[in-house]
Amino acid sequence: MTYTIHSIHSLLAPCLAGGLALFGLVSGAAAQTDLVWSRALPADGAGAIDQRVTALGSLQDGGVVTGSSRRTSPTSVQLVLTRFDENGGVVWEHVNSAGINPAFGLGAHRFEAIHENVSGEIFAHVRMDQGYRRVWFSADGQRLSDLSTGGWVKLLPDDGLVTWGQVNIARSQVTRTRRDGSVVWQTEVQGIVETVEVDALGNVFAAGPIAQPPFSGDFPIMMVRISTTGEVRGTSCRFAAGCVPAWPAWFDREGLWNVHPWHFRDFVIDERGHAYLLAGRSPGAAGTTGTVFSFDRTGAFQWSYDLATVAPEARMYDIEVDAGGSVRCFSVQADSSAQGHDYQVVRLDPNGQPLWSESYRRNEGLGRYRFDLDDRGRALFCVYTYLIPSSQPVFSVYGFEADGQALEPARVPGPLFSHFAASWFGEFTSDVRGGIYMAQAVPPQGGQTFEVQSRLARFSFGGQVGTPICAQPFSNSTGETGRLLALGSASLEPNDLTLVADRLPIGSTTLFFTGTSEVESMFPGGSQGTLCAGGAIGRYVLPGQIMSASNAGRATLRLDLAATPAPSSTVSVLAGETRYFQAWHRDANPGVTSNFTSAVAVTFQ
Repeated sequence: MTYTIHSIHSLLAPCLAGGLALFGLVSGAAAQTDLVWSRALPADGAGAIDQRVTALGSLQDGGVVTGSSRRTSPTSVQLVLTRFDENGGVVWEHVNSAGINPAFGLGAHRFEAIHENVSGEIFAHVRMDQGYRRVWFSADGQRLSDLSTGGWVKLLPDDGLVTWGQVNIARSQVTRTRRDGSVVWQTEVQGIVETVEVDALGNVFAAGPIAQPPFSGDFPIMMVRISTTGEVRGTSCRFAAGCVPAWPAWFDREGLWNVHPWHFRDFVIDERGHAYLLAGRSPGAAGTTGTVFSFDRTGAFQWSYDLATVAPEARMYDIEVDAGGSVRCFSVQADSSAQGHDYQVVRLDPNGQPLWSESYRRNEGLGRYRFDLDDRGRALFCVYTYLIPSSQPVFSVYGFEADGQALEPARVPGPLFSHFAASWFGEFTSDVRGGIYMAQAVPPQGGQTFEVQSRLARFSFGGQVGTPICAQPFSNSTGETGRLLALGSASLEPNDLTLVADRLPIGSTTLFFTGTSEVESMFPGGSQGTLCAGGAIGRYVLPGQIMSASNAGRATLRLDLAATPAPSSTVSVLAGETRYFQAWHRDANPGVTSNFTSAVAVTFQ
């Protein structure tokens, strides 16, 4: 694959402005959502017929990378990778030109996924009509490598990949490769692998239905853990006898709920390697809503929860879990009046007990959706819908804070395709600074044609607060210096402040602490970093507050300002008080040591 790079440093003027959770009815005022900027793609036309964003990747610095297909003629397409800063300025752009094979069409040339590793390098998974490519770029836009790969991939903590696919109707093959494409291991498992997750240690978890002769009727669900050396640890059926009923092979990811009676719906793991399975049945049968099953890292059954207890009319489709093992499940269903849809989220605690169930009722017809959980524990739901009765298309993000408070919906401004013409669904992603990026295909000049632009927007759901102090001068084993961000609000009410430590070694034990004054003490206790928060120091050491950095090199802690740790007790933060926050983490650089992040000073109101 040959790329051309365009270096662009001009700032573009704004033009577009721990538990489980399920989605439900919300009361009270919504948290404020602000449109930061928006813009159309392509910006200058450049002879392009259209441009469709098919992948977004948020960046540590608050920017975003878009992957889009830009058609320049009926028979040629450009694959465009563009890096934007958080203000909407284009930093750099890569363009690859290719002809369109009529047998495959424009959809065969697209970006499937974009990710940033802890060192700031960017990975792109690209679909071409002749196959798939894995391409790596440096932070400043230099192409580092370009190799062929499989169609289903998961990026690993060491920058390797896991790929998977069916061998036949009853078995799947899972392969782990290094960044250079060489094979580490390859194994077959019984069943159809539909979902793959990876823990901080590099263990691979695979889940899906098992097809058994005569390949019809009810099938069990397969969940396995594959070690870093390729050894399958667990069974190819149920983790615990009797805890999961027999399930058929079909799963509910593409709207097949009215065709097949039982479904594998979704599967996730938390930072501890605990697994959570969401499965359900079709309308008219017991278990329609869905049930969550929890397993520890050895595969031992922990608990199950029937979501019909709190959401009897819902059908749960997606599940996400935060660093503390708190689960959020999402559903969408037509309301009883057939005049729109309800979007519902349910949150369960780490023991499988419901914390809250909240929903939006919208006068909208459903198009397509995605569900995600950001670093602050907010459940976000991206949906492409059309208004009833006008059929006007809208592209919005709804969400709930960790405590269930509704967020004000964010909506991409400008004309969109009608729901009949919009075969290209929009993308969205959250960033570490508390922002949301959204992209959606729009008709140029408001015309309803199949020639489209894309519109990219950044919203803020309550962003960064406080003043960064004491930038850490000593890098950790990632080659980066640890960073601390304070997100949310500096107001004592609504008591919404979250600390995010990032650029950390994956899996490193992380401890947050707070002080009453600013200091600068280098290498305290043999550490490789600088202590910045001093005075009366309090450490966050309650259960669930000491954590391991995620696969993204990140650790997140939501604070309770009424129970702020002090040297010998807890205290309440007072209005007008300034607090200094920092995080300490273990490291191997190269021997066993520790380091610190930067620090943040927050004056509360």
